Amino acid sequence: MSAKSVPIKSEFSRRMPDPVFRDRKMERHILFCRAKDLPPDLPKDPNPRHQNIDRGIYIEVGKSLRNQLGSENTFHLKNKGITVIAKDVQEIEKGNYEILLEPGHGIVDGAHTYEVIRKAVVDEECPDDQYVRVEILTGIEPDLVTEIAGGLNTAMQVQTMSLANLEGKFDWLKQTLNPELRKAVVFRENEKGDFDVRDVVALLTLFNVALYPTDNAEYPLKAYTSKAVTLEQYLKNIDSFQKMELIVNDILVLHDQVHLVARDEHNRGGGKAGKLAFMRARQRGTFMLPFTRAQTRFMLFDGALYPMLGALRWMVRIDKDTGKMVWKCGDGLDGVLAILKKVGSELMRSTQDKSVALGRNPNAIGKDRGHWENLFKTVALRQMQRES
Repeated sequence: MSAKSVPIKSEFSRRMPDPVFRDRKMERHILFCRAKDLPPDLPKDPNPRHQNIDRGIYIEVGKSLRNQLGSENTFHLKNKGITVIAKDVQEIEKGNYEILLEPGHGIVDGAHTYEVIRKAVVDEECPDDQYVRVEILTGIEPDLVTEIAGGLNTAMQVQTMSLANLEGKFDWLKQTLNPELRKAVVFRENEKGDFDVRDVVALLTLFNVALYPTDNAEYPLKAYTSKAVTLEQYLKNIDSFQKMELIVNDILVLHDQVHLVARDEHNRGGGKAGKLAFMRARQRGTFMLPFTRAQTRFMLFDGALYPMLGALRWMVRIDKDTGKMVWKCGDGLDGVLAILKKVGSELMRSTQDKSVALGRNPNAIGKDRGHWENLFKTVALRQMQRES
């Protein structure tokens, strides 16, 4: 976006300097604008969330705006309004202002409110006497924008991933994912998609041999037990994750493939065909797996899935020449799938045994370090036998 100016009307306005950063010429401009007069083209570049106004809370906001709920024309008293970051605000003539916006400027808080108002205007259902508070912050240094976005959006608990996305922390991943896999991944709050980037980070953590080398006794249980801790770990070690770029797409395919073969491997290993406590089943219809879009009647609970995927970490090594993580087998993903076929029934049998021992509690399986270790050693043994 190149620099642009946006006109805005307000009969009631006030300007005040920032109490701390006066030497930087930071100012607040507070305007009360008729909702229907809001400019239709305010950018939302600094806002970390995707706007989804079909959620219940915003449906209620819309009813209030349309005077369908509560006292009439009190929207400005019940809604905290819209906050905009801009380069400057100038009064052109009384009641008419111009907002000067540079790249990265726009609505930093209240984008949902803005979208609710715009929809009411388009639907010709925005009352003449509804007002909204618009606060414009000028003179803000770029390095403060993300902090301001996070602070102002805490009322809706903007997730760390949304702010990380705003800072470009996932850009390498977006570029690495093939287009079909990329469609499935949600990178910021309220965005449409089947799979949260925090879960993608957890899956990558399962295979990150820079953080969890295959020659020590530490296992990535946190990938299952705490997505928040795993994301924090990612943000502190992005370089190590970027070294996974050659296997990222394969890992997401593996996620789906383990779901697909689990039930058959259970049966092939002599397991009974009855209901497994660590698998979900549909009698009618199917589950659609997020990455391959394959259909299946059975899906593993994460408590069973994560240790199985984590066991396949044995198949990853760091290439001495490139520093990138690659598969140990020369035939890439096909080789990993071959190992999965070789050990699948054993992994399922061990998981079933652990499930029974832990009272058929899938969550307890995912937290059991001994189970992670057992599955990991099973893969290691079978791969070494295959190579010998």
